[in-house]
Amino acid sequence: MKKTITLFACLLMGMHVIHSQVTIEVKEENKTISRGGQPAFTVDIPGGKFESVRKDWIKFLESGTKLKVQAVSNELFIHGAVFKKITLDSVNVYSSVYDLDSNIRVTACFEVDSVFLSTMAADPRQKELAVALKSAVRDFAVGQYIEVYDQKLSDENAQLKSLESERKDQVGAIEKQQKSIKVNEENIRRSEETIDILDADMELKNTEIKNKKAVVASLKSYDPEGYKVADKELGGLEREKKKMENQREKELKRIVEYKNDIKEAERTIDQLEKEVESLEQQIADQKDRIDKVEQEKKRIR
Repeated sequence: MKKTITLFACLLMGMHVIHSQVTIEVKEENKTISRGGQPAFTVDIPGGKFESVRKDWIKFLESGTKLKVQAVSNELFIHGAVFKKITLDSVNVYSSVYDLDSNIRVTACFEVDSVFLSTMAADPRQKELAVALKSAVRDFAVGQYIEVYDQKLSDENAQLKSLESERKDQVGAIEKQQKSIKVNEENIRRSEETIDILDADMELKNTEIKNKKAVVASLKSYDPEGYKVADKELGGLEREKKKMENQREKELKRIVEYKNDIKEAERTIDQLEKEVESLEQQIADQKDRIDKVEQEKKRIR
């Protein structure tokens, strides 16, 4: 079963995996294929994805011909491949792609005119072809390794974008809380103004009530009808005063609520500011990681 291994996973397993393998090396050694033990070129691609490397390797083998790669068990072979930049001769290729968890390994044997090529060949022409094909295998591996870093950069930039988006949201949340504080401060100011007006009105109302009580008291003994009218007016004045007192109490309660909302907003802002500070550090660290990956990519050779 193919194991998909992203560069993120490789980094978690140890950054030294990438650092120690920036230079791609092609080894030459005998390998057992369907044609027995033959000279082969082997290269490891750190952090590569099996399906992607296998697909691109098949495309590489088929690039100069209309023939198709055949797969038998783990062997990929093509009879009559053409690598026009190297030779116009027909080349038989027997290869395999392996998933080694942290690396993808490509092994290839090249056959021309019934002879498997090796850089150790005595024949100058065979040696020249072997050196050129070994270089082509290496170029393929380097290209795949660069793709690993391109994906890594894409992932890291996506993470940076996510962090910056989160910071933007948090800053927006802070601004929203700050606006709510201003609104509540304005509400407090208005409630205090309302209370001042009510206090002034109640003072006038108290004077009216005092005067009306004096009238009621003076009419009680000699003018029953006038007394009833005055007493009724006194009741109306007292109800108006009570209404003012109730309104004043409501405004006081509102002020308490507004102040509590301000305190809660201030606590929220304090927490959000700490989160923004943390995100700023994470963003700086993420930019450093991206720069590091870009520098590592430049060192691939």
